[in-house]
Amino acid sequence: MLRKQLLNAGFSMLKEECITANVLKALDLDQERKSQLIKQKVPILLRNVFYYFAAMQGSEMYQSLSTGKVDYRCFALSKSV
Repeated sequence: MLRKQLLNAGFSMLKEECITANVLKALDLDQERKSQLIKQKVPILLRNVFYYFAAMQGSEMYQSLSTGKVDYRCFALSKSV
């Protein structure tokens, strides 16, 4: 869907790459730091929202990335003027 929207907007697709595996690795490596920040700065009632937003391990977003339900894409685009 996003690809079609980009093409319909007049962009030419130079490159497209799925980078989900790299994103998951980065999320895993940054897990402890984000967890500590959320515990220190975010009220208990809002933490689940922050866990989702930060794609923390165990969150619905993290699971969606892990299972392929959601993926991260990197695009290189060109548009003539």
